[in-house]
Amino acid sequence: LGKYMLMAWAGAGVSDSYSLTSFVPGSSKLTDIKLQLKRDASCIIDRKIGDLWYGEIMEVTHTGAGQTATINLIRDTNNIRFVFQGATPDWQIDADAYTYQLVESNGYLDYDNSLLDDDRLSYEPYYIKQGNESLVTVEINTLRLMANMETRFTVTHKTTGIKVFDINLIDYLAMTNAEGKNLSTQEYLDRRSNYHIIFFLSESWLAVQIVVNGWVHRIQEENQ
Repeated sequence: LGKYMLMAWAGAGVSDSYSLTSFVPGSSKLTDIKLQLKRDASCIIDRKIGDLWYGEIMEVTHTGAGQTATINLIRDTNNIRFVFQGATPDWQIDADAYTYQLVESNGYLDYDNSLLDDDRLSYEPYYIKQGNESLVTVEINTLRLMANMETRFTVTHKTTGIKVFDINLIDYLAMTNAEGKNLSTQEYLDRRSNYHIIFFLSESWLAVQIVVNGWVHRIQEENQ
């Protein structure tokens, strides 16, 4: 009998991607629960991580009889497909000549799904495909995306070490939050989990058109 707060990380118990705080019966509190994405000393995550959802109920009154409480979940794992496509006939790319990194400190979660201080994690592709000489696709997964934090996506030439592409990914995802839905950027990010981003590129890795989940943004030069 009494009032309780309930929370759940669905998927954490069936995946070896995560570690959870150990619970001590009769001593531990809900606020002691923490979840961390497993990583080694390199802090590189280049594997497919297990699906993870979070939900909570702030107050449930238990009457002593059998009862059911429904917890609404948001998905903490995000899958992002980046496509690099030449916008001009002379733009070419060799998939193996570059490293692709999504850098964020989002692998350590508190009981309320907020982010705790964490290492800078480098999420790298678990899938890379060379299409033709002007087309490359990479897929990267990450944990919860936050509107108030930078999530940098970079492409670096392996031989020279030069970053040829460097963006704050959140800026581009937020542009697809349609007007009229009255969603904050954070709520919008929490409601989505799959992103498909196409960059049409010309010389010097200049993006002339970007497509995010079907939403098209054309970049106009000042003299056009």
